[in-house]
Amino acid sequence: AAIRNGGGRWTGLRSVKLFPSVFMPLCSPALKSAVKHIGDPRRALDVPLLGRPDWWAAWHDQRGHRGIDLTKRFGTSLQAEYLDAAAAIAGQGVTIGSPLLFADDIKAGRLVPAHDFVADSGRAFWFVYPAVREKSRKIAAFRDWVRGEAEQANAEYAALVR
Repeated sequence: AAIRNGGGRWTGLRSVKLFPSVFMPLCSPALKSAVKHIGDPRRALDVPLLGRPDWWAAWHDQRGHRGIDLTKRFGTSLQAEYLDAAAAIAGQGVTIGSPLLFADDIKAGRLVPAHDFVADSGRAFWFVYPAVREKSRKIAAFRDWVRGEAEQANAEYAALVR
């Protein structure tokens, strides 16, 4: 069994949708005023961008700002989303990340949304398991637990973006 990100169809696997793959700008509370113009890609920021360049481009595209060149605005290039979030928490810049995956940091006040727009990748996170193991009690128990956790996360996310 695994958790995958994608469209939900994989040969030989059963898939249970957990939550959407969404992302938004996140920063430390101390940097919130420094990134107040994050929604306007024509305006310079006082802090570097962190995170996936393709997500930043998609975030701006979905807001109607197509073809914006952000390459000179990036700071440190890290290999994982959680490292970008840690850098943002440390005040090293503003990252683009999932409000679902970083909900605990948002609730604790370590990260705040730098803008209220949430982009959607069109993909989702899925719990997957081999179709031949469909009757496994272990897999069913874990599937039911992870689905319950995802439902709670989705409810908290819905409250955040209202």
